Amino acid sequence: MAEFSLAEIRTALGQSPEAGDEVVRLNGIQFDSRQAAPGELFVAVSTATGDGNRYVGAAFDGGAQAAIVERIDPGQPAGRQVLVADSLAALAALGRHFRDRATATVIGVTGSNGKTSTKEAMAAALATSGSVVRSQRSFNNELGVPVTLAEIGPETDFAVVELGAQVVGEIAGYCEIAQPEHGVITNVGRAHVGLFGSPENVARAKGELGEYLGVEGVLALNADDPASAAIAARSRARIVSFGGEGVTAQVETAPDFSGQTVRIEAGADSGEVRIAAIGGHLGESFAAAVALGLGLGLDFGRLLEGLGQFQPMPHRMQVHEFGGAVVLDDTYNANRESCRYALGEMRRTRPAGRRLAVLGEMLELGKFSPTDHAAVGREAGFLDGLATIGTDAEIVGREAVAAGLDAGSWRHFPAGLESLEASRDGVAAVTEWLREELRDGDLVLVKGSNALGLTRVIEALVPGN
Repeated sequence: MAEFSLAEIRTALGQSPEAGDEVVRLNGIQFDSRQAAPGELFVAVSTATGDGNRYVGAAFDGGAQAAIVERIDPGQPAGRQVLVADSLAALAALGRHFRDRATATVIGVTGSNGKTSTKEAMAAALATSGSVVRSQRSFNNELGVPVTLAEIGPETDFAVVELGAQVVGEIAGYCEIAQPEHGVITNVGRAHVGLFGSPENVARAKGELGEYLGVEGVLALNADDPASAAIAARSRARIVSFGGEGVTAQVETAPDFSGQTVRIEAGADSGEVRIAAIGGHLGESFAAAVALGLGLGLDFGRLLEGLGQFQPMPHRMQVHEFGGAVVLDDTYNANRESCRYALGEMRRTRPAGRRLAVLGEMLELGKFSPTDHAAVGREAGFLDGLATIGTDAEIVGREAVAAGLDAGSWRHFPAGLESLEASRDGVAAVTEWLREELRDGDLVLVKGSNALGLTRVIEALVPGN
């Protein structure tokens, strides 16, 4: 665990330490006052969803020892508050400071789909070769990247940092903060294509990680992705591949959905691991982790040993049980490729009962929304039952019926998308539909954009998850 003083924080922000700063010891950064824990530094960031400066008191109540603020809270110790003009800029400066003092090898992970799974797989694979810090959850933006860097301590050997983006130039900016030495680009798809403006811009943005790496770096690219050749041409790093003629992985899911076996082949080396998770996409994540690990000179057997400890992140193809039915929770987010991945997993299964799905609207697609929803619908014709939720998700239902779904087995639920509160009634209706519809032996997929809040369906059906 990284430790630092309030004096170090002021110095990193170009301010002079004050009396007593050196004895204020801190052990992490938090930007959500509700999650503030003892010993942390709270950064009061103002975003579109709220003004963090209003919650300085709540952060101190939670145990925060100091705060970075844009205005002093008179109800809290003034000496524990660092006044700055822009808290978000201060957070970025702190990220650069913690990266500059780190001795760990930093690995950046990006891509349209599978970033988080690949980050988790990379961290698991490396754990048998040293101490690893990784991005928590999907901390891949201007808030999460600096927070991850602040966790790097003197004992850390590897730091795996997830890098997300919604506009061209964003990943390049994160690279300037995180300064990755090596990287993985999982694939180039259509996630956030409406914000990027075109698929070409998505490829350009993801390739910014490759452009940043130096000649001593190693970059793992997906040999099955048509965009990889252009990304490789723009990078000075040494290229290693997964998929195609590179490291490959074959996934076999247990009939009872208790987990799966992943068999990995890398030249003359081969082996398999058994994990308590499912999803064909994990094969790509595991292959990427092994490809980069081998590129760093690590032992194949030790990489596989680490992957055997892999655990999926919450709401990413997690398996739950409800009244004899199996619920696949993939509610974290959705885009065309990830929906097709999930439906592909459903298609491969042969449950005792029916195959059902709840598919929510995919957001941030802009002008591509109708075509991408239609593409998902064409993949859903094999289902025995379908519920769609959200305006454009209705396109999914219509296309699924055209592709073979019985029209009487499709239900559509309207839902507002302005906020979680706006979608609450629609989500509640979907939940009740599932309660009434599910039977012993059924398998149901629940998936949609995060803004819909379909995790509430899982929470209602499977309390505690």
